[in-house]
Amino acid sequence: MNYLNARTNSYNPKNPESTGLANDITDKVNQSSAILSLMQNEFTGENEDRSTDEIIFNALQSVYLELLDIKNMVNHYHDSHKRLMTAQTNEEANYALSKNEQSDRHKKSYEADT
Repeated sequence: MNYLNARTNSYNPKNPESTGLANDITDKVNQSSAILSLMQNEFTGENEDRSTDEIIFNALQSVYLELLDIKNMVNHYHDSHKRLMTAQTNEEANYALSKNEQSDRHKKSYEADT
């Protein structure tokens, strides 16, 4: 996930949390919206000096990359959250199992004493 490190401002792939994810998504949406707004002016006649095809292509490519970043961040966050929840569930299950084993040993010890 080194790709995420280079393309995010707030989201930390090593310590994923929702605030960083939301902040980076907001930034990427705002940047993409600004680029698309400029590109709309290319086709509405509001811009007398039309940009070259290369500039238009690069602007659209930027929006495409921002969308891929959003997708990768959300997928990474989801996968990380799912791993965390699985680990917590396993930890809780192990704790409950150890408590049951302790209870069973206590019962057997009590029964042996009586």
